[in-house]
Parts: sequence; C-alpha cells; structure tokens
Amino acid sequence: MSTEVTLTLSEQIYQRAEAWARRTRKPVSEILTEVIDGSLRPLAGDCDPGNWTDDETLAAADLQMPTRDDSRLSQLLQVQRNGVLSSAERDELRERMHAYEDAILRKSEGLHEAVRRGLRPPLDS
Repeated sequence: MSTEVTLTLSEQIYQRAEAWARRTRKPVSEILTEVIDGSLRPLAGDCDPGNWTDDETLAAADLQMPTRDDSRLSQLLQVQRNGVLSSAERDELRERMHAYEDAILRKSEGLHEAVRRGLRPPLDS
C-alpha cells in the first residue's frame, strides 16, 4: 500500500535528488522515498530487531551491497584518494557512504539478533 503525498522542496534539494536519480538510474520519486524511509527508520517499529521475523532477521544478517553500488563506491573512493573529486562526486560519495553505513548497521543488528535467537552460531572471536 502507498499514499501519494505532495511536497514542496527547495530547488537545491530537488536538484540533488535529481542528480542522484540520474546516477542511479532511478526515478526521483523513488530516491526521495528511499531517503525519507532511511531517515524515519529509527523511529519505526521495524528498527527494533526484536520485532523482526526470523526471515527478516536472516535477511538483515545476510545483507550485501549490490555489486554495481559496491563498484561505484570503490571507484569514488579511489578518485578521492587521487584528490580529484568533483563537487557532484563528493555529494555522491557522501550519499553512498551514508547508505553503506546504514546497511552495515542493519547487517550487524541482524547478525546479533540471529545469534541471540539461535538462528546462527556465534562468530568466532
């Protein structure tokens, strides 16, 4: 189920969303939905791994960055190491790093919860 909402965005915010949409080949509406979802996730019930189903827990524990996204992040990090990031690339790198950090957090929560429930053995220390 989805609900249609009308938003008024500053031109700067819209341009950043549009640029991200072009880079990821997704519609602007999808980009904005992902950003809003990611921003509100900590406030939602699904942020508590204790409320996840076993399938959701295992999916989080097995979370992997899509190959295309991983390659692009690696490419941007290499360009940054070479010291030649454009302003747009800097913005993209920041956005991709936020997404990566969110994914790593969710994966670690999933692994912790999977071990707690006995769905996965503890990791060796």
